[in-house]
Amino acid sequence: MKTRTKWGAMLLVIIATCAINNEVFADHSKVDVNVTEGSSVPGCEENDECYSPYNVSVDLNGEVIWTNNDTAAHTVTSGTPNDGPDGLFDSSLFTSGTTFSVKFTDDKFSEGDYSYFCMVHPWMEGIISVEAVATIEEDDYESVETINEEITKIQSISEDGSIRIDVETSKPVANEVMSIDVKFYDHQNDKLQEHVNYDVRATQNNEVVLSVVDAHEHNGSSTHTTAKLASDEPVNIDITLQGIGIDDLTGPIGETVEFKVVPEFGVVTIAVLTIAIVSTTILTTKYRITKF
Repeated sequence: MKTRTKWGAMLLVIIATCAINNEVFADHSKVDVNVTEGSSVPGCEENDECYSPYNVSVDLNGEVIWTNNDTAAHTVTSGTPNDGPDGLFDSSLFTSGTTFSVKFTDDKFSEGDYSYFCMVHPWMEGIISVEAVATIEEDDYESVETINEEITKIQSISEDGSIRIDVETSKPVANEVMSIDVKFYDHQNDKLQEHVNYDVRATQNNEVVLSVVDAHEHNGSSTHTTAKLASDEPVNIDITLQGIGIDDLTGPIGETVEFKVVPEFGVVTIAVLTIAIVSTTILTTKYRITKF
């Protein structure tokens, strides 16, 4: 057991080194934004909560996906209410429960901040910060200790042994968003599982900082971003498996895996406390948890 733990820690250092980028060393290749419920009525702008998160970071050549969780139709239109649309992107009206996405490719976008708003409800505003992906230079390997302080990796295997869930997060920091990278694997073949359906929800001190329902990942990998956190306190992440496939679903359905991300100091973060609980509508059973 001690030998396995030692090698597991060493493996984490190697993986983290290969994953360096320019903001809390997290991947921002795909980011989710929610059009919040009730945003069609003035008031959400007072706390920048019409689009949640209000300001997100995405890698150059990455993708931002907006999900309309309101009952009214909205737009995602680049520009500002005062100056009007600037022509970079426009969703037109998209209705409740639908999505709109933009890929910030380097042939059209560059590093910088891009404002957007809803043309129907102009008090709704948001910002996309596009960032270039950092390249690794030889001297960057000196940053491994910092990576250990900033990155948390958690792994869990479903009760039936078919699905492995890898979760990687930045550490909780007050007034900053937290990135949550999720990868689903076919555990038997150790390959990314295609067509995974799931819900993801994150809370801090019982306050919801992320809620995505009926997500479908064609390639089995996704990045989610919370709203700005209120504190450095632990964050709970619930991932509910809703089956594999497009029409005829297979695999675990309705089972929830619960992760707890606890901020620590130094390399102690490698062994961050994790809890995984599988719950169904009838009973609660335990998943087997493997920690890096």
